[in-house]
Amino acid sequence: MSNTDIFCVKYLYMKIQILNDNKAPIVFVGKTALNREWYLHVQGERECSLISLEEFESESQEKLAGCQYFVSAGYTGFKKKIIETITRRVPDANFVTLIHETASISNDCHIGTGVSIGPYVYVGPDSVIGDHTNIEISAVVGHSGNRIGKLVFLGPHSIVTTSNLADGTWLGAYSKLDTVNTMEYQQFKAHTRCFVKTFTESGTYWHARLVDSKNSIQLDINK
Repeated sequence: MSNTDIFCVKYLYMKIQILNDNKAPIVFVGKTALNREWYLHVQGERECSLISLEEFESESQEKLAGCQYFVSAGYTGFKKKIIETITRRVPDANFVTLIHETASISNDCHIGTGVSIGPYVYVGPDSVIGDHTNIEISAVVGHSGNRIGKLVFLGPHSIVTTSNLADGTWLGAYSKLDTVNTMEYQQFKAHTRCFVKTFTESGTYWHARLVDSKNSIQLDINK
């Protein structure tokens, strides 16, 4: 191949279903890797912008009132801070839900606001997905009757079946929870396996073993 060969790559925008949409411009608040990825998909379809939390806080109240919002982050503590900041400055803020075109979601599911559901995700019948939950690529919410709380993070290729995940639960990539009930803001390291378990203490876990008393709003498990 000659050094003079030139390749032109055109970015292909993926189709994204936007729910809870009032047609106002969408502002992605927080320059996180996940926000940036969703922004790149959505910008081909809708008027939108990506700004830092600091930029949001310095923006005029008039401009903020004319937008709707989305927040995605791998660290629950930071995501919670951004959402609380938005709702403090814009008490009636509208949060959109973004669903990738390849996701498969049963018709009788309830999907909250501010949710993201990534490529090749499956959500089984009679499942409830709480507000501001992120479900990453190829995750499975399997069987039926799962209850996924608010601010939950399901990592890539994770599997949750017949479980009740409390608000703020964080599940690392390639993990599996089967018939599990979690505590608020409990988090699990990647490649966790846990079956038929009801937890009574929050914190950071690997499998069913507590490895750190800090939970998902106190500890960024990605670092």
